[in-house]
Amino acid sequence: MDISLRLLSVEHADREWAFLTNFPSECGFTNPYFGCSKEEYLSQRLPVALRSHEGIPPRPDLVPDSTYIVYLGETPIGIIKIRHYLNPALRKTGNGHIGYGIAKEYRGKGYGKEMLRQGLEILRSRPDFDDEYILLSCDVGNIPSYRTQLACGGITYRKDDKYCQMFPGKKEFGFIQNPDFDPTDASITPFETMQKPCPDSLVICFFHEQIQRLLEAGEIEPFYTIRGENSCPLYQFKDAPVLLMPGLVGAPLTGGFLEELIASGVNRVLCIGGAGVFHKEMEAGGLLLIEGAIREEGFSYHYMPKSRKILANRQELRRNRDFLEANHIPHSQVIAYTTDAYYRETKAKIEQAKRDGASCVEMEQAGLIALCHYRGIEYSAILYGGDDLSGAMWDNRSWKNRSEVRASLLDLAKTILKGSSK
Repeated sequence: MDISLRLLSVEHADREWAFLTNFPSECGFTNPYFGCSKEEYLSQRLPVALRSHEGIPPRPDLVPDSTYIVYLGETPIGIIKIRHYLNPALRKTGNGHIGYGIAKEYRGKGYGKEMLRQGLEILRSRPDFDDEYILLSCDVGNIPSYRTQLACGGITYRKDDKYCQMFPGKKEFGFIQNPDFDPTDASITPFETMQKPCPDSLVICFFHEQIQRLLEAGEIEPFYTIRGENSCPLYQFKDAPVLLMPGLVGAPLTGGFLEELIASGVNRVLCIGGAGVFHKEMEAGGLLLIEGAIREEGFSYHYMPKSRKILANRQELRRNRDFLEANHIPHSQVIAYTTDAYYRETKAKIEQAKRDGASCVEMEQAGLIALCHYRGIEYSAILYGGDDLSGAMWDNRSWKNRSEVRASLLDLAKTILKGSSK
């Protein structure tokens, strides 16, 4: 199949303008060049597109992208736009990394599948691409596009007014299409209604004694209480527009309250807590950046299709890593093993988790990562090494008594989020 993707170019500007200006927007794809005059295209639109390919976005609120013309031999038949990375808006809407359109007379011939296959490979091959997954979407009425995405390896993770698909990124972490997973909206949606604006950044903190210390010191103040059979008090830092939520053991309870906060306006979450370590040389109190998690629990499987591992948000991971390195704070980047039952962490399960790349064990990360992927929220976690499960006997290493580490990690989390809060 003689299909090729070629960047917009000055060399072929006349031919490409003639195609683009007559290519209508439809089926969820927007062509910004439709109806554009040749003069405007050459003097404004094309230079902007070429700069965007080099990493300079058209506007500060947009991400850089590369626009390719799809050629059948030497005939233009379609357009594909490849975004270099995602911002929160693209994650939340599900619009994702790639948008494309193909001329009507060339549809239904397999060209769209080949166009998308090549586009996915172009994105994966970019040296600056390191997103956890490639995201795409299409309108629910656009069944041909939906089938094209599935044929190229997409796994549906969300369905509302769009089908949203995930594809493996560079690390080839991927999901398995399984009939038990239902991507559609649930019967019950978050219903908590706050009567005041909610900050968009949130620290989930499992160190409840540190929250009490800040409250007594006057550094935080009560913000709101989510009522229910299990109520959840929320606090706000007085010197930063950042919420503070007590972490609750297990993803179902913490995740349920997080759903309410996302519905109220939270867009960025940093979770801090402790984890048991699998290697004796991992220092008690050492910081652990969570790269992803092994899913041996139930909560995450209601938010993301089946997989053994799930990756955390790469942009947040890099942001946290850069902050720690710039401030000379020692840390390790690790995969966590997430379980529902801490009294059923058997030797066989731990050894299997270690073979799968895990360095620590805890109870929330797989679930919270999956929830935030589904909702399009920026999520990351920094834990600290606690008890040691590497030997024949469990060593608790007095991990709950490391008050200095716990206090410092809470202050660190606030500082990281304070730098990007609105």
